[in-house]
Amino acid sequence: AEFPLQFHPGDRWEYSMGLDVLGRVMEVVSGLPLDRLFRQLFRKMGMKDTAFSVSPRKARRQLTAYYVTKVRSKHRKTKLPNNFFTRRADGCHPKMSAWVRGRSLRVLSGGGICGSFAGGLLSSLRDQTIFCNVLLNRGFARATGCRVLKSSTVKLLCRDWLRMKSVSEKQNLRGWGMGRAVGWCPLGHWMPKEKMMFMGGITTNWSITFPSKSLQVSMTSSSCEADVHNWDDRKDDLSGALEHAEKVWRRKRRPSMSQSRFRS
Repeated sequence: AEFPLQFHPGDRWEYSMGLDVLGRVMEVVSGLPLDRLFRQLFRKMGMKDTAFSVSPRKARRQLTAYYVTKVRSKHRKTKLPNNFFTRRADGCHPKMSAWVRGRSLRVLSGGGICGSFAGGLLSSLRDQTIFCNVLLNRGFARATGCRVLKSSTVKLLCRDWLRMKSVSEKQNLRGWGMGRAVGWCPLGHWMPKEKMMFMGGITTNWSITFPSKSLQVSMTSSSCEADVHNWDDRKDDLSGALEHAEKVWRRKRRPSMSQSRFRS
C-alpha cells in the first residue's frame, strides 16, 4: 500500500496485479487463506478439480503436460512450416511441475505475480464449463442447485467497466489496444453489441453468449508458434466456429424488411 501508483486512476489502462490485491482483501475480510476460501466457493458451484496445487500422485495420474511447438526450418518452395519440434514448458516430468504440492509457490496468485507456468489455479474442462454455466445462469449453479451470486451481481460484472463514469471520463483509454468494440470486465472481455463475454490464455479459452444462451470452453496442451497451412477459423477453431454460428443465428433472427413494416 505504500508503493506509489504508476499513473492516476482512470488516466490509462495497463495489465496489473490488481486482482491479486483483491485476493488479499478477500483473505482479510473472510479470515481465511485464499485457497481455503476458493475451495468453499468451488464446492458450492460443484467444481471438484480446481486448486492452486495437486498431490504428486494426482499429478502422475491427471496433470496434463504443456508443450511449446516450434519450427526448426521452413520449406523454401512453398514456405510451409516444416520440421516441427516440441519442448515441455512445465518440467520434463509431472513431479517437476510447479503445481505439485511441495514445489508450488507459496504466493496464491492468479499469475500476475508468479508469471506463466509458475502459479495460478489448475482446472479441468468440466470445472471450467461449470464456472461458465454459473455465469450464464446469472449466479445459479445447476450442478449443485445452489445460488452462488446474486443475479444483480452477475449483471454488474458482465458489462464494460472501461466505459463507466466512475472508472474514467475518457472514451478511449491509453493502453487499451482492443478498440471500442471490446471492453473489459473483472471476469474477462466484454463485447456490448453481441452481449458476449470471453477470456483466453495460453491453454484455456472460454466464451459466453447471453442472447443465445451458449458457451464454449476449450483447453489445449500445446501452442504452435507457426501458422498452420489452410487453417480456417470457421471450421478448424472451436471459438471461431461458434462465432460463425452465432452470426448465422443472429442473421436468421433479424426480421426482413417486409416483416419489419408489417410489425410496425
